[in-house]
Amino acid sequence: MTFSAIILAGGKGLRFGGYKQFEKILNIPIYEFSIRAFEGIVDEIILVIPEDFDINISNVKIVYGGAQRYHSSYNGILNAKGEYVLIHDVVRPIIKRSLILRIKEELINGNNAVVPYINVRDTIRDKSGQDLIRENLMLIQTPQGFKRDLIKLAYEKAFENNIFGTDDAFYYKMFISNDIKYIEGDFENIKITYKDDIKILEKLLMNNLKVGFGYDIHPLFENRKLIIGGVEIPSKFGAYAHSDGDALIHAIIDALSGIIFNKSIGEIFPEIEKYKDAYSLDLLREFSKNLKGIKILNIDAVIILKEPKLTPYIQKMKENISKALNIEESIISIKPKSGNNLKNEFIECFVNVLLVQF
Repeated sequence: MTFSAIILAGGKGLRFGGYKQFEKILNIPIYEFSIRAFEGIVDEIILVIPEDFDINISNVKIVYGGAQRYHSSYNGILNAKGEYVLIHDVVRPIIKRSLILRIKEELINGNNAVVPYINVRDTIRDKSGQDLIRENLMLIQTPQGFKRDLIKLAYEKAFENNIFGTDDAFYYKMFISNDIKYIEGDFENIKITYKDDIKILEKLLMNNLKVGFGYDIHPLFENRKLIIGGVEIPSKFGAYAHSDGDALIHAIIDALSGIIFNKSIGEIFPEIEKYKDAYSLDLLREFSKNLKGIKILNIDAVIILKEPKLTPYIQKMKENISKALNIEESIISIKPKSGNNLKNEFIECFVNVLLVQF
């Protein structure tokens, strides 16, 4: 079974007052939150955007939307290769991976349509003042999962009959079947509609911020290569270690592994034959596979080494780390310190990492 995520980001945001999908929170475009959430869970990610925008995102298929939501959704479905599609509104950026996995599981178990919902908590009245029975009501969320051929057919019948609704389940129910599996959604899976919703979103996202601290130290010996941040630096002394002794890369992995796995780098990459003399930048690339659903916001590093001077090599270190982790160079800070009158007996590195988990 194959799955395609269709992230709908083609709207104009009329009630919001602009293209809300391109607003930034924690310096992250809103559309990126949904992309991160689906990474590693589906076989392909499709981002449907307005026709007058141009975006290039690694491993994401870009599709252009239409005048209305149903046009964008249908365009996404047409371009999907998966047997099943998970259709998600981009303006629900706090979509948890656990909810996506539950929807997938229900589809795998034989359901052709799966829709998340939450119960109504407030007293509800219509605008004439008549009370509605909240126990009979539910608030529908996305992502909504469907067998691709069936939801495609539902949209085609809607176009033929000129009948349109506000979510994908409407079309499935209207033209295919009422056999929709409703599952409990997530109260934090809020939809951004108005400017004030951004404030709520920012407060919720603060719970997803994580800070990691990493540390590494190696003694220095003659006739060893000095490798820092993946850069071989001319020196009489190099770090003694089981691997290449790259203290900067080790400290970064240590910080990240503490947040993600509650483990140290030694537990992730133990001193076994497999990692003897390993190039640490390769280890960082390998570790980066664990960053699905994670956005690194900042890396702040301090390197303590008496000599040689590291300033000429800092930019190359940033480039190496940026490429290995697929992050912007601008969020990486590397500060070399000489340690004043310390003897040149060791290299020491401290790293703080700030990230957000989806």
